Amino acid sequence: MAEALSQNLLYELVTDFGEVVGIGLRRDSHLLRGIDDPVNWLELADQIGSDRAVELKKNLVEPSFTEVQQLICWQVKNALDHLHADITPTIWICQADGGQVLLIEGWGDAIEVELMFRVIGKYPSRTPALDELNRLYIFHVDDLQS
Repeated sequence: MAEALSQNLLYELVTDFGEVVGIGLRRDSHLLRGIDDPVNWLELADQIGSDRAVELKKNLVEPSFTEVQQLICWQVKNALDHLHADITPTIWICQADGGQVLLIEGWGDAIEVELMFRVIGKYPSRTPALDELNRLYIFHVDDLQS
């Protein structure tokens, strides 16, 4: 059973047979539900104006729905553009024995350092595995619409 695989075996599986799908952000991430850090409002200064960004950062005014959505999009894009070992895992798809497919999360900075792996699931083929990935993860800010 895939859940019983050791970290060493998972490491060997992804390095020998793994195909990197990409850097993913789980759809249940806190970054999709609210403001991660008020300082992030400053990242929207070009879109909402410097004065408004400072007021939002200092919590002097309530953000509009549109402003919140803009900041959530920025947070997601930032998380996906810059590997954050505690937020965005690297996702591998690996062909397992018997033709089954494993999806594996790798939590860490790079393949050269110690990664922590977690099996997402075992699937009969690539199609249901990729369907599950799209249900569980965002790989691009445009995926927020799906």
